[in-house]
Amino acid sequence: MTPDHQQTIETTLQLAYARALEWNKNLAIPPGKNPPQYTHEMLWNSPLGRDLVTVAGYVEGYSSSEDITIVLTRIARALFGHTLSQTGFRLPHKFHKTKLGELMFDAFARYHPASAWMRTSEVQKLFGVQRQTIYDWAEEERLTAFFVKGTQMFLRSQVEQFHAIWMHQKQQKAQHNVVTQL
Repeated sequence: MTPDHQQTIETTLQLAYARALEWNKNLAIPPGKNPPQYTHEMLWNSPLGRDLVTVAGYVEGYSSSEDITIVLTRIARALFGHTLSQTGFRLPHKFHKTKLGELMFDAFARYHPASAWMRTSEVQKLFGVQRQTIYDWAEEERLTAFFVKGTQMFLRSQVEQFHAIWMHQKQQKAQHNVVTQL
C-alpha cells in the first residue's frame, strides 16, 4: 500500500473515530460494553436533548443563556455533520419542510430582525442574474439559504459580503479581458 493511501486511511479512521466520540458526547452515552437501555429522561437530559429544548424555548419566546446560533450550529453538527470535517455539516434536502427544520429556521428568524433578510428576488436583482443562479449558489453553499415561514431567504450581511467579492472578481476578469485584447 502506498504511503498516501495509508495516510488517507489513517486520517479517515481518525476522523470517523472523532465523529463517533462526538455522537457519544452529544447523547451522553455511558462508556462500557453494554450501555444501559436509554430512557426518555436520559435522552432529554443529554447535551443534544438540552440543546433541542433550548431552541424550542427560544422559538416560544424565552431567552437563551447561550447564543442561539451556537446552539443551532451544535445541533446541526450533531445530526448532520460531515465525518471528514470537524466543523462542517450539510442539512438534508428539504430539511426546512420537516418539523425540526421549521423549528430551527424559526429560531434563526427570531434571532435576526426582518431587515436582516433578503428574498431570492432581491438577491437576484442585486446581482443581475437569473433566479436559477441564486438557487445554484445556495446549492453550492456560496450563499446560505434560510427558510423563514417557508420562504427562502438570505442574510443581507452574507449577501453583501459575497456581492463585494463577486464584483471584485468580475472587475478583475473584465480588466484581464481588456489587457488580452491589447
